[in-house]
Amino acid sequence: MLKTAPPRTLYVDNGAGYRGELLALVCKRLGIRLVHAAPYSPESRGKMERFWRTMRQRCTDHLSPEASLHDVNQALWAWLDTDYNRRPHAALMGQTPHRCYREKLPAQRVPLTPQQLARAVEVDLERQVRRDATFDVDGVIYEVAGRHLAGKRITLTCDGLTGKPLRATWQDKELRFGRCDAVANRQRHRPAPEPEVATPDTPFDPIAALLAKAREMGDE
Repeated sequence: MLKTAPPRTLYVDNGAGYRGELLALVCKRLGIRLVHAAPYSPESRGKMERFWRTMRQRCTDHLSPEASLHDVNQALWAWLDTDYNRRPHAALMGQTPHRCYREKLPAQRVPLTPQQLARAVEVDLERQVRRDATFDVDGVIYEVAGRHLAGKRITLTCDGLTGKPLRATWQDKELRFGRCDAVANRQRHRPAPEPEVATPDTPFDPIAALLAKAREMGDE
């Protein structure tokens, strides 16, 4: 989507990776209609299966067993850009996928910028700040600047792919935060806990108070 405009429809199967909330959220933000193939219907995934077979025959079957993830990604992008998308396909009446895709896209759809794509995969979550001004995300301890935030719930904006916190806000104000320095944090002043309000043992009885006052006036 950085090289070409986002598609109008994304057609995928029912694998767990395509049923997650993140993919649905990203598609909604980018104006992409997410469509899943019919369950237990191989016929509805014919084009997908044909693509996988072509990819194996012309690319992945020729990779070394010792190939790294980086090597696999490089090979796949090279195959897509120089072979698959640029080669005429019989199913497209002799057109290339690249040309067919470009001709059928609405004129107003343009490629995304890296910033737009990064924003599309962001997710928000809430965390409560502890008395020592720390909070955790997936087991990693972070520390926020500001003693007044102890006990407050802040909103974190995270990268949906890596889970890394990108921004933190409280009452629409952006906060400064970072990975917690355990040694420095241990020496910081802790805010005193708020005093508990004493609760009377007996409920308030306005009639009894009036009667007591009337007795006092009668004694006078």
